[in-house]
Amino acid sequence: MEEYDKPIRIIDKRNKNFFVVDDLYLNGYAKNLGPTTSMVYISLCRHCGLDQTAWPSQKKIAEEIGVTEQTVKEKIKVLREW
Repeated sequence: MEEYDKPIRIIDKRNKNFFVVDDLYLNGYAKNLGPTTSMVYISLCRHCGLDQTAWPSQKKIAEEIGVTEQTVKEKIKVLREW
């Protein structure tokens, strides 16, 4: 089997104990959106994959940041608008 015929195996070597929030968000948007919306955004960042998508449930986010699922739903709407 040629080298280029071998299947590619992707290994995720990211440190799962931290994540990154862009300075642009913290220095700009966070001031306008407030702490609860920012916490929802941070939770989404925490669950973001290599492909830049995040699929935690609204229930999971609510549990992580100590708010109701309805609040999470409202704050996701605000994030989408921004």
